[in-house]
Amino acid sequence: AGWLAASRFGSALLELPVVRRWGEPLGQSQEGLRRLMRPRMLAMAVGLGFLAWAAEGLALWIIIVGIGGQVGLAAALPISAAAALAGAITALPGGLVGFEGSMVALLQQAGLTASAASLATLLTRLATLWLAVLIGLGAWVGLLRSAPADAAATTSSATHPSATPASAMHPSTEPSSATTVSAMPSSEMPSSATAAAVEVSPDARAADAAESGAPVEVSSSIRCRRDAEAGGRR
Repeated sequence: AGWLAASRFGSALLELPVVRRWGEPLGQSQEGLRRLMRPRMLAMAVGLGFLAWAAEGLALWIIIVGIGGQVGLAAALPISAAAALAGAITALPGGLVGFEGSMVALLQQAGLTASAASLATLLTRLATLWLAVLIGLGAWVGLLRSAPADAAATTSSATHPSATPASAMHPSTEPSSATTVSAMPSSEMPSSATAAAVEVSPDARAADAAESGAPVEVSSSIRCRRDAEAGGRR
C-alpha cells in the first residue's frame, strides 16, 4: 500500500477533484512516503519494528515465568502481538480495553488461570505502557515548571525603556511675550513691551522659538525694534 501510494498511481489520485483541495499537504506526505518506501529504509524500519514488538513479547514471557506460569516463549510472542493488534483496532489511547481483554483471554487459552492471566497482563502493561506514561508526565510537569521562568526571562529581555522623544523632553510652550509683542506695530506697543522687545535679541528669540517649536519672524522683530528706537528718539 505504501509503494502504491508513493507511485505514479498515487500522484494521479491527487489530481482527482475530490482530493485536489488537499493537494499540497498530500503531496508533501507522498514525498515523505517515497523516502520511507526506499528498500534500505523500509528494511531498517521493519527490522526495528520487529525487535520492538518482540521485546514486548519477551517481557510478557519473563513476567509469566516470574509468577510461576507455564507458557513458552513461542506462545508468548504471538499472544503479545495479537493483543497489540486488538488494541489498535479499538483505536483507544494505548489500546486500552482491547489489549487487556484479548491478552487475558489468550493467556487463559494458553493454560494460565484467570488470576495469573490478569496479573501477567497488568504487570506487562505497567512495564510496557504505564512506565512510559509516567516518564512522559514527569517531563511534562518539568516543562510546565520551567515555562514561567522562561517566559519571564523573555519578557524582561524584550522590554527596554524606550528613548524619551525630544518633544517630551522639551514640551512645546506658547511663544514668549517678547516674540508675541514683536509682531505688534510700534504705535500700539506698550512701553514695557517695547523695552522687552528691545532687550531680547533676534538670535535669542530664534533660539527660543526653535526650542519651543513656535515659528518666529525675525524680520518683523528687527523692524519692531527699529520703530521702538525711532519712537524713543522722538
